[in-house]
Amino acid sequence: QYPFNFIDRRNPEAVKENIYHWTPEITDYQDESQTLTYQLSGLADINTTNKKVRNTLKESYGYWIKNVGVDGFRIDTVKFVEHNFWYDFIHGKQGIAKAATKTGRDDFLTFGEVYEISPELSNVGEKKAISYLGSPAKPELKSVLGFPLYATLSRVFAQGRPTALLAYRLEQQDKLYPNPFLLTTFVDNHDTPRFLSGGSLNALKQALFTLFTIPGIPVIYQGTEQAMTETRASMFATGFHGDEHRFDQQTVMFKFIQKLARLRKNMNVLRRGSIEILHEDELSSGILVYKRQYQDDQVLVIINSADRAKLLSHLTLSAAVDLDRDVIYSENLAMPYNRTQESRDTLDLILPARAMLLIQLKQVSKQNEKKPVLGFKFDKNYQSLSIDHPFKLSGSVSEPDTMLKLVINDEYESAVKFKADKAGRWKVTLPLQPLGQKKNRWVLYSDSFNQSSEYFSYSSHAQPEALIFKMDDDLNDDNGLNHHYLPPQHVGYSHQTDIKKSSIKISADKLTLTLTMQNISDNWKPNYGFDHVAFSLFISLPGQKGQTVLPRLNASMPEKLQWSVGHVLYGWGNALFSSSGSSKNQPGIKLSGSAQISVDKSKQQISISYQGRSLGIHNWQGSQIYITTWDMDGEGHYRPLTMSGGQWEFGGGNGKDAKIMDDILIKIPFKKENKI
Repeated sequence: QYPFNFIDRRNPEAVKENIYHWTPEITDYQDESQTLTYQLSGLADINTTNKKVRNTLKESYGYWIKNVGVDGFRIDTVKFVEHNFWYDFIHGKQGIAKAATKTGRDDFLTFGEVYEISPELSNVGEKKAISYLGSPAKPELKSVLGFPLYATLSRVFAQGRPTALLAYRLEQQDKLYPNPFLLTTFVDNHDTPRFLSGGSLNALKQALFTLFTIPGIPVIYQGTEQAMTETRASMFATGFHGDEHRFDQQTVMFKFIQKLARLRKNMNVLRRGSIEILHEDELSSGILVYKRQYQDDQVLVIINSADRAKLLSHLTLSAAVDLDRDVIYSENLAMPYNRTQESRDTLDLILPARAMLLIQLKQVSKQNEKKPVLGFKFDKNYQSLSIDHPFKLSGSVSEPDTMLKLVINDEYESAVKFKADKAGRWKVTLPLQPLGQKKNRWVLYSDSFNQSSEYFSYSSHAQPEALIFKMDDDLNDDNGLNHHYLPPQHVGYSHQTDIKKSSIKISADKLTLTLTMQNISDNWKPNYGFDHVAFSLFISLPGQKGQTVLPRLNASMPEKLQWSVGHVLYGWGNALFSSSGSSKNQPGIKLSGSAQISVDKSKQQISISYQGRSLGIHNWQGSQIYITTWDMDGEGHYRPLTMSGGQWEFGGGNGKDAKIMDDILIKIPFKKENKI
């Protein structure tokens, strides 16, 4: 189509028209001249400063507005085009906003893909995306896709990171975006791994529940309602990777999303209300509470992202709550609640694993509120303690012989049980927490009264003894188990699969594995900070039976070991699974525990941290970790292995050979040791 047919650089007429840049592929995404004028993914780069190009695009997009009647455009790869283009294309002479206005569409929506992920507790991604909204004097797009939120939803719900990360992200969106209600929000799309490729079904439900109860415009990618796991697989049998017809309006996920959509449609407060964070967990997966308010309408959203029960205690509210009356929606929490919950303006609630609630807050006059029935008194001011040894607490309650629990960091299941005496007196010991100097908090709670004391914060200066050791690996041995494999032929591959060193640090139940690689690249801006390599890790635990076969690798554990926990990690995916249900072609049941990933490119190091408790591992000593390298495509498939190899294929083997370029077996000793 004219003028894009002038693509041959050898044609003098094409050179004169100057429709394309005729540049090589982007290799440095930090170089603005490359991102604006070089090829992306092998696609010829159009010269968007050329007036003929701009006018042609305006005409084409205008046709779809005027003749077809579209109400908005989702615009791809926005950050690879200069800012001035977006102002001119949308708002300039004969721009698409003017074309929409002529058809009566005064609020025409343009939202763009600015693929920028913010690190944890950082807003750099938001700031980059917001720059493409322009300014009041020189506007650009009306909205962008919420990639920082997408990444945070995965971190919190699929990977078990603290809910404080999501609280921060929601606050930043509300603060930074000119109109956060136009932000297009999503949990996955065609350019990302499916949420279910690394997260559980309950985790996906929580991510979607959040999407439908926060400001923004929820975007559901086709197939999410069918619980699909492959990014670009077709809904129908005749399409791409469409081995079966999958569209079904009776599936659990279809009905779940349908219910959420109906709730949002019928409640102005969910679409238009302000948002305020009321509770978050800074240390682990757990509770997140936020309030939405629109005019006189208020709702409370409560989520427990942990796979264990948590206690939401003494939450102060502006309106009274009666759970048997005011719950609009709940998931993984049996209703009626069947616990004493008087109508009062503080809320105490035991949240089962992965519970979700939407509660209507109703204004009740103070004289009608029922007062708490259990009184707590403390012998000293225990607020903001700093302890380096177990500390004795004491006090009294208004009801004698009351069974009580000391609940630390909302962890209901591991609470310390004790009982007040006949005079209502009690005492209990506050333990040290193996969390360094992070702030902890505790409350006293009564099951029989479903009531807690106020929160107390404290810092615990316990420094758990660390087990540290290191192991070297041969350099340039990333050529297969038999040393005859070749890497893919694409120019981007350069020994990213070669492990040089490994080190392990164990502190309490936390294990941090650091891999020093020969090379780390991030050319494709991967979510986890590295590309061109995928790690498959398998953990063998002493005394536990598991599997010897390594799923999808055409290989088995060395030394006849059996693995219990598996972990697949690549630039866009991070999934833990058990050996239960695994086979040669299929990983086992997904685990809800998480692995935290950090990359130090200057040191060529990738660090992986596991919280043993979330994986059912209380002691790492005696364990063995087998680590292998290969690479995966964006869909999460291991790249093929052929004899001849190719641009995206490993060479030197066939489809039945082991998909392992480099490997290392780490044996964790039972006692402290400096080197193995």
